[in-house]
Amino acid sequence: MSTIERVMHNSSRRRPFSYMRGWLAAFVFIGAFLLLLTDFVHTAAFLTDGSSTIGTVVAVEPENHNAARVEYSVDGREYNVTSSYKPVVDGGPAQFATGQHVTIYYLQLNPAVASLQPPLELVTTTLIQAGLLAALAAAFLIVLGRMWHRR
Repeated sequence: MSTIERVMHNSSRRRPFSYMRGWLAAFVFIGAFLLLLTDFVHTAAFLTDGSSTIGTVVAVEPENHNAARVEYSVDGREYNVTSSYKPVVDGGPAQFATGQHVTIYYLQLNPAVASLQPPLELVTTTLIQAGLLAALAAAFLIVLGRMWHRR
């Protein structure tokens, strides 16, 4: 095997690893960016600083994916939150009705920040969505880079 053939052979064997390193770097960078963009710090705070109370559905907004507007009180102060989250029940997603009582999860340090979604599910969903989007975006960037490099 000539020197040129050996160099070409060795460089083609290393390429898959360089693409994997590139993908991993892009995945980490894009994932961190997405978590910052979604304000993940506040989302994760539901795990450590979260509390719950019972709220009352005061309206259902059909034009907004049947989002429920819920009023709740913490330490005598009234708050409200609008959420399109629907817990899964036996027959599919739950349907909210005006006057229905639901559990609200809020941050103890800032009760105005609230969700109908349980804290662990909220954090898990956010991580999965950010991870999938970061993986797809990183793959897209690698393919785009390969196409640009071949020019």
